[in-house]
Amino acid sequence: MRGFRLALVLAMVCAALGMAQSQQPPANTADRQQAVHEAEHLANEGRIANGTVWLAGVTTMLFIATGLLGYFTYRLWNATKRLAIDAENTAKEQGEKMDASVAAAVQSATAMEHSVEQARRNAVAELRAYVSVSIKSTTEQNTGYDRPYSVFLTIKNTGTTPAHGVTVRAKCAVLDYPPNSRMTWEADPFPPVRHVQVVFPGEDMPESTEAVGLSSDEDMAAVRKGSPKQLFVWVTVEYVDAFDESRQTLFCQSIRFDGNASFTAVNTEAHNSAT
Repeated sequence: MRGFRLALVLAMVCAALGMAQSQQPPANTADRQQAVHEAEHLANEGRIANGTVWLAGVTTMLFIATGLLGYFTYRLWNATKRLAIDAENTAKEQGEKMDASVAAAVQSATAMEHSVEQARRNAVAELRAYVSVSIKSTTEQNTGYDRPYSVFLTIKNTGTTPAHGVTVRAKCAVLDYPPNSRMTWEADPFPPVRHVQVVFPGEDMPESTEAVGLSSDEDMAAVRKGSPKQLFVWVTVEYVDAFDESRQTLFCQSIRFDGNASFTAVNTEAHNSAT
């Protein structure tokens, strides 16, 4: 295009010169040089104008390309930002779900542990040994022969497994009724401790156990007549069950005579429990 325009300008110059030569007399050499110089000047200006136009076009295209690049860069930045936000939200949501899953797992494990512990307790409660105490009979005391009042006891394992290392402490005595709330119900040191290695399920201790206590004849006579004093018998049994758990049975009753040889035994509020 530029060459075409240059050729067109030169053709126009040559045509003008030809017309001038045909209409005027032949010019001298200086005039011809001046004309050539002007033609070259016009050609240079044409080239400069064309270059300026091309430069303006390229600059415009570069501006447009820069704008498009900025636009797409912004779009890419915005998309990257949204992606980062979505990734953060997803990570947060997954973290919350993971926390919820962990909490649910911990809760389930805790519930399972409680269930297992409850099942173990139920099994122990169903299969363990239970040692009970009851009064079987009594014998009168005779102070003349230094024979104390005796209460014979039945120590029985009513559970389903053996009771090991059974230890029995028992005593009887005439006490005020109701007994002192600070009464410790100690059975030592009299009488001596009874100890049996094993009591099997459904069986009694192999030897008779008695609670003894020497009281005055006046106290025993008052008890039989229904005085404020009563005869008390209390027992402490300690043993180990088949699950290697230490157990204890506390027994205490007051004996009320009916005027004859018979009597009624009543549980007291204190010293009556079992573990």
